Amino acid sequence: MKRQRIWRLARAIETRYPESRVVVEQWGCPDDPSICWWIEVLNVRARDARAIQGFADDLVGKMYGDEEPTFFVHVSDRRQSREYLASRREKDRARRLRRRLSLAGRIAG
Repeated sequence: MKRQRIWRLARAIETRYPESRVVVEQWGCPDDPSICWWIEVLNVRARDARAIQGFADDLVGKMYGDEEPTFFVHVSDRRQSREYLASRREKDRARRLRRRLSLAGRIAG
């Protein structure tokens, strides 16, 4: 049920702000183990960032009520989005390399 609410939130943000892109990632919060998702709202115009964050916070309040949400929502302007996507590409490359090396080790071993 909680994941469905996360995806509904993502779709609502993208519907209301079609220029944005929402990325949902699993994430382990070091301070609060109940937080296990990170929602990144990308490609936001700097002047719209506050409005989108407010929209997301209002929706979270309506969807979760008194219950604590299991995620953080972060709104990124276009510059921050480029940095985020570059770091994500680098992480994906490193993950693929580890997978290839692991498979090569199993085949050789």
